[in-house]
Amino acid sequence: RDPAAAQAIGDVQQEHLALARRLQKFAEVLGNVLADVVITRTTVHDVVSDFIEDQRRHMRMEEMTFFPAALKALTQDDWADLDRRAIDIPDPLFGSDVDPRFAELRQSVQAHEATT
Repeated sequence: RDPAAAQAIGDVQQEHLALARRLQKFAEVLGNVLADVVITRTTVHDVVSDFIEDQRRHMRMEEMTFFPAALKALTQDDWADLDRRAIDIPDPLFGSDVDPRFAELRQSVQAHEATT
């Protein structure tokens, strides 16, 4: 409904796939650290920093471009349809049944953010 906004946003599905690949790399590096695999601090730092920066960049795009465009372009029927679809998607981080791993991760991230 808004070609200019769509062009500014780009391909969100491809972006999410790229973010998932970066998350996989992040998880592999952390797995290696936990398994006591020899890995340089620089490698760990670079992978973690890249992951965090990509996540922040993506969230900025969503907050500054995607969500405002959605608010402008979507109708009440669109929002109702999205609400119906979202009911079936469990949220392991903020939902009613939080996965303990995600709760621990969230607490760690919040503690880190409080110190930086």
